[in-house]
Amino acid sequence: MVTNTQRLYFLLPLVLLGFLIALAVVPLLKGTDPSVLNSPLIGQQAPAYTADGFDPAIVDTVFRGPGPVRVVNFFASWCPPCEAEHPMLKTMATMDNVMIIGINVRDLPEKRDAFLTRLGNPFDTILNDPDGGLSIAWGTSGTPETFIIDMDGIIRHRITGPIQQADIDGLVLPLIKQENAP
Repeated sequence: MVTNTQRLYFLLPLVLLGFLIALAVVPLLKGTDPSVLNSPLIGQQAPAYTADGFDPAIVDTVFRGPGPVRVVNFFASWCPPCEAEHPMLKTMATMDNVMIIGINVRDLPEKRDAFLTRLGNPFDTILNDPDGGLSIAWGTSGTPETFIIDMDGIIRHRITGPIQQADIDGLVLPLIKQENAP
């Protein structure tokens, strides 16, 4: 004969499993992309940053203020997903009104240079982040990670993981078209 306690021990794991599955499936049904994360920087200018050997004026001249759409990409030569996304960066490098800024994270300059020589250099500007301090200031969770800044110098999007064509079509192109509209 099955007791109520035995039924509870049988049903409890099933209910818990169903709850966990629902947690995983609901975001997919809502159409949310887990690679596009929210950030406290969205809607703000690039964060201020100072460190030994880093000119804080770079933040103002490269990241802030009016200019082209800026794609700020945190990457490293030791990062396989960074290599996977490299063709997308090269595609964006050919677009009008787009500036690609590379932040080389915890990497040796000679390894970065070999990486870019082998794959091609899509970056208009490269900043070195040898200790990860700039990455921390931007709140990154790893590499690759990318922020999209509009033509007014406001951060509009954050992408974790490799950039996809859908990111270019859905996040970058609308910012260019918005600024080019009559």
